[in-house]
Formats: sequence, structure tokens, C-alpha cells
Amino acid sequence: MANQQKYSKLGSKSSADAIDVGESPQPSDNDEFYYASPKRRSFCHTNFIAYTALILSNIVLFILWMKSSYLSSPTVSDANCVRPKLVFSAPAFNGAVTYERRRLFRHLNDNPFAGPPRPELDAAYEKILEPLTTKITNEEYEHLGATTLGLKDGSGYVGEMAVYHELHCIKRIRRHLNLNHYYPGLTGKELERENAHADHCLEYWREAAMCRADATMATMFWRDAVPTSRAWSDHECVNWELFDTWARSRTLNLTDPGILNETGRYDWISTPAGGTVLRENPEIEVFNP
Repeated sequence: MANQQKYSKLGSKSSADAIDVGESPQPSDNDEFYYASPKRRSFCHTNFIAYTALILSNIVLFILWMKSSYLSSPTVSDANCVRPKLVFSAPAFNGAVTYERRRLFRHLNDNPFAGPPRPELDAAYEKILEPLTTKITNEEYEHLGATTLGLKDGSGYVGEMAVYHELHCIKRIRRHLNLNHYYPGLTGKELERENAHADHCLEYWREAAMCRADATMATMFWRDAVPTSRAWSDHECVNWELFDTWARSRTLNLTDPGILNETGRYDWISTPAGGTVLRENPEIEVFNP
């Protein structure tokens, strides 16, 4: 046929090596590759580009969908966070730490934790500070890298999570602002110890704030021609309800030192506010927040 296409061996130099299309050529051991017709190569190349573009576009869409789902999810588990785990966390170890996006408003009205001294405020702080001391299991203790007090029954050890110490300090500063109400008639020595305790709490806060370095941006608005930051902002927060529930399941009451493996030389005394402290270090209410 005049228009019959032929394939030629790669590297062939003569028409004698040409093979008719209808011959169904079979490569021999000495053959290398065969040229395909220009139309066939163009069709395959176009299909390859189309399929590649389709696959890549699907990958991009999947990544965008995953990113959108991640950002819109109200709760993100600790396992999915890009936080380095440099210090052992018992609640995180037990799945009690998850993160969520939460708007903090800092309302003062109808807030049991704000305002002047009153029974409601005292009860709110007493309740929130119940898990101040926490039981650590023997397995968790192996990860701490530090010694602590053991329980007499051998079931574990005693620990104190920093967040509850911070809350304790907030309560102490509130009382410090109302000394005459909470600690009337302090002697000069007692006032000196109280001031030292307040200074300790402020320093504890400073270090905690710098440790976390919350980089949440507050937005601004005009108030009486003065640039002012808004009181509310959205933060990445630990789900407090889940965390606090776990802490309460581990709460220890150390007002009874008999639960400890060693009683030591502790001489328990009462404070003006009805707390319990150690005579050796009376400026810090160790076991009664």
C-alpha cells in the first residue's frame, strides 16, 4: 500500500530494516527499541500530561481540605499538635490534654472569681483548687526525672500540677489586696511573711507567662481617640473540662499527712484564715490552698 506506515528499528540505516505495520514485528535479542508513529506518540504524551495534572490537582485539593478541616475543628488532640514533648505530662500521657479554639472575654460582671471579698468568691476558689495535689502512679513516676513524696500504701506518689499552683497564687494575691478582711491583726513578722508569699506568687506568674509566651494577637479599636486593645481574643486552649476532670480523679488530701510514706518533722499549725501550714515554712500554705 502506498500510504502504509512502517516502523523502523532504532539505529537502522537502510530501508531494508523497515517492517510493515501488518507484520506484527517481534523484537529479536539484537533489536533495541522501535520508533512509534508521530500520531501515536503525541496521543500518549497528551494522555500522560492529562492524567498527571488530574492526579496532582486531586492531591492539592485533598491537602487544602485537610488544612481547612484542621483549622475549623473545635478540638485538636495532643497527638496532632506540633508541640515538642520536652517534659513529661501525666495528663497528656493519659489522654487528658486536648486543644481547642476558645474566645476569652475577661468579663467581670456576674463572675464568681472577680469582685470584692464575699462567700461566693471564696467558694469558687476553694472548688477550683481542690486538685492542687495529685496522685502520680508508679509508672508515671518513672518518667518524672525527679524524686517526690511517696504514698504509704505504695500505690504511687504525690505531685502538684503547675496550673493549680498558679490558680492558688491568684487567690493569694486577691487576699493580699484585702488583708484586713482575710488576715486581720497581722504582726510585723506575719506581714513580712505575707509580703514574701505575694512576691513569690507574682514571680511564679511572670515565669509562667514567659514560659508559655502566648502569642495570640489582640485587635485594636478607637476609644475616645485612643488606640485600645480589645479585652476579648481567640486562643488555643486546653480543654479545661477534660483536664480538670482527670485531675479531680487523682486528687489527694494532704491535710492528712498520715497518707505519706514518711511523716518527717512536720509540725502542723493553723493560720488565721483557717488553713494548715508547716511551722518550718509557715509563709507558704503548702497543703491548703
